[in-house]
Amino acid sequence: MVPDATSKWLIKSGAGTENTSIQRPYCLLFRRIPIIIIGMLPEPISFRLNDHNLRRLISDTAKDSGRVFITPHAKKRMRERRITLLQVLDCLRNGMISEPAHTNLQGNWQCTLTRRNAGDQVSIAAAMERTEDGDWAVVITVF
Repeated sequence: MVPDATSKWLIKSGAGTENTSIQRPYCLLFRRIPIIIIGMLPEPISFRLNDHNLRRLISDTAKDSGRVFITPHAKKRMRERRITLLQVLDCLRNGMISEPAHTNLQGNWQCTLTRRNAGDQVSIAAAMERTEDGDWAVVITVF
């Protein structure tokens, strides 16, 4: 039996036979030792915005190339600078953050990733967009 957040549990006091009703979300007592119920929390816990978390999220998302969206501006810059899609994907998956993570005007996390690939230094301005369909890595520009 898994309790919900508003369940009340009867706990026997050690000295007598009387029961007391107390409210303890996600917690049971066994011989006066709390037992924490493991399961889904009622609301998701968001990641803190930092370089490591953003790099990991972008890398994990870019493993599925269908989850990478390249803006028309980035496609234009890729043609101008002769940067291939494989170089862009490699930079998303393995690049190091060269500009710190921050929140852009749309409220998404954004950073600049840099990777040396095929003798070229490739830098990408990328953002993480979270939708109900899942996470998307958005390539904003390439240089």
